Amino acid sequence: AWRQLGTGIGGGTLTDVVVPPALRNVTARAPLAATLNAEVAQKSTILVDLRYAADGIAADVEEIRQALAAKRRWVRLTDGSVAELSQRVAALVSATHDTLGSAPAAELPRHVLGEVASWSELADHVELDDRLAGWTHRLRELSASATPEDVPGLVGDLRSYQKIGVAWLQFLSELGAGGILADDMGLGKTIQTLAVLEWRRAR
Repeated sequence: AWRQLGTGIGGGTLTDVVVPPALRNVTARAPLAATLNAEVAQKSTILVDLRYAADGIAADVEEIRQALAAKRRWVRLTDGSVAELSQRVAALVSATHDTLGSAPAAELPRHVLGEVASWSELADHVELDDRLAGWTHRLRELSASATPEDVPGLVGDLRSYQKIGVAWLQFLSELGAGGILADDMGLGKTIQTLAVLEWRRAR
């Protein structure tokens, strides 16, 4: 809290900071940061490890959520010190709530790749293994400009929107995940499906 003491030299106002007794011996650390490590397991699941810390001192996820719920800017760390919450950390804690809960680590199915990719954009420090990094890069490319791999045995031409569908199905095939091609009637689901089947046969 701020306390006004009076008028100083030149008409300026002198102020003092009054700190509550409970906070006088509390150490304030650097802003809280998130570290995300993720890799593809042998059975093609995704191993995720997400930790929050400041100056090497960990923060409990539930403690962060309680601070956010109370609209506090500071969170108490495991050693009793405090660290300031950033908007990135707040967004990441919210984004991972349903999938990770309060667990710092989890083994997740491949269909959550999109979530892991979005988490990697929010975390302050990110380390992905080569396979997972390739998947997330491909996913971003599909979002921006989808170009399918060549299908040598396909007789016919794909329209631009059909190429997007084929590229997406090729990516799902490489990921080992299933998907639903849900174009409207008459937009060429058959040729897209045939293109993917021919592409898989040629491989």
